[in-house]
Amino acid sequence: MTNPSEKEIAVLIDCIQLELENLFERSISNPADATLTAETEKVRETLVRTLQSLLMKRHDWTKIESEYQIKCHLESMLGNSR
Repeated sequence: MTNPSEKEIAVLIDCIQLELENLFERSISNPADATLTAETEKVRETLVRTLQSLLMKRHDWTKIESEYQIKCHLESMLGNSR
């Protein structure tokens, strides 16, 4: 049986995905809008901090270790485009 908070988290993740798609579409249609760029970076930083927190608890890592692992994973998945 699925935990109720697990279901809520799944719904929230779906909603976040929809909002991100909307944000990216607006960013593409108006690349000069610094507000959209800042909003996108703010969302990215928040997602990184959330993942970092989960990894630190799961693996008993320090903040530095989790930052490094996230950086390495992003680079391996995306290349050095960032």
